[in-house]
Amino acid sequence: MKAAFLFLYLIRLLPFCVLHKIADAIGILAYYAVKPRRKVGEVNLKKCFPELSDSQRTALLKRHFQHMAKLMLEYGLYWYAPADKLRSLVRYQDKHHLDEALAAGEKVIILYPHFTAFEMAVYTLNQDVPLTSMYSHQKNK
Repeated sequence: MKAAFLFLYLIRLLPFCVLHKIADAIGILAYYAVKPRRKVGEVNLKKCFPELSDSQRTALLKRHFQHMAKLMLEYGLYWYAPADKLRSLVRYQDKHHLDEALAAGEKVIILYPHFTAFEMAVYTLNQDVPLTSMYSHQKNK
């Protein structure tokens, strides 16, 4: 486990575009190596997008694996990079709504999906706004 954390610590030193190139390669490898997850994705995409061809669904699933690899590698940035580096990678849109609500003393709940760019945005937002997060384990194994 220490090796994994060391890897994440070191990967934060890479340029962002290089990190994403590595993640793309790892994602394609994972697509082929993690057959049980690939099969789940294939079934779900076939049910959700019957209008897509098999090749379109395969391309979509491969991109999903690549994005999941990006999420995993980006944790090196989230955990170990200086706050300024995260700020340089995130652009907020309409953050003034949050700022105004908090300035007015309102309580705010932010719901966000647990994937890639959203993770980075929330880690960065937490540098400026005190946040408390909650995660619920899936109940259906």
